[in-house]
Amino acid sequence: MKRSFRIPCLLLVIALCSCNAEKLHNPPPDNWEFPTYEERVMSTPELRNDTNVMSELRSNKILLRYVKERGDSAVLDLTWEEAARLGVQQRWYDTMDKLVKEVSEALKKARREEAEMRMERGEPEGMLAPRVRTTSKWIYTGLRGGLRSLGQEAVYASEYAVRGTRGIVFSCFANVAPLASFTCKVRSSGTWRQESGLVSKIWPREFFVPLSTSDCMIGVAFHTTDPNGGVAAYNGVY
Repeated sequence: MKRSFRIPCLLLVIALCSCNAEKLHNPPPDNWEFPTYEERVMSTPELRNDTNVMSELRSNKILLRYVKERGDSAVLDLTWEEAARLGVQQRWYDTMDKLVKEVSEALKKARREEAEMRMERGEPEGMLAPRVRTTSKWIYTGLRGGLRSLGQEAVYASEYAVRGTRGIVFSCFANVAPLASFTCKVRSSGTWRQESGLVSKIWPREFFVPLSTSDCMIGVAFHTTDPNGGVAAYNGVY
């Protein structure tokens, strides 16, 4: 379901995105990182001085700590009364509560697709690597790049995976939505694999998607429920 956001958010999209979905320069420089939403806001005077934007940012930083994945669903594990005591305005609570319900439906759909893919490959549940790893130290292969979208369309790139490449690690940000469902995919030997989960515009999240084989051309792709798109940096790992 597409969602419309307030004008300050629209200004951010215009200021920070180009006119088409694009593949970022590959490979990026060694010190290349995607700035966080908060860093982008603070570096844009029109947004930094907008009390509405800053109020939303402060509230979302609190609320997102209470958004949880439970099975294949997303929940906001915080009542309005509890949020009020933490200083959250009701309009931001209501917006987040509605968004979590919408994103939860998209996450359920993505997880059903993952289960169907596993069944088609004859893989039992739990055979894949852990869905999310944000603290592990990866051994990188040198395959690296990034994808950016401006909407809910899927964005795709082709890469060469050297022998021994175990999979692709995606590091994802939503562009404008406080919360979105992301699906990251890789294709090797004609087989697609994917992992899905919740991603915010404030904190990045990593997904590991294993390859079926290496020493070949592969496809990398992602899409998000954020109507204003998102970014996904990717790295091959041994």
